Amino acid sequence: MSRPIRIGDVTIGGGAPIVVQSMAKTATRNAQATI
Repeated sequence: MSRPIRIGDVTIGGGAPIVVQSMAKTATRNAQATI
């Protein structure tokens, strides 16, 4: 396992959940509004 690294308030590695960044201004689960 990798060691955790903190960037701002986001932890990456070390078993932390995967972080996804989006530039969408709508909820990405709303495909019609996002596309």
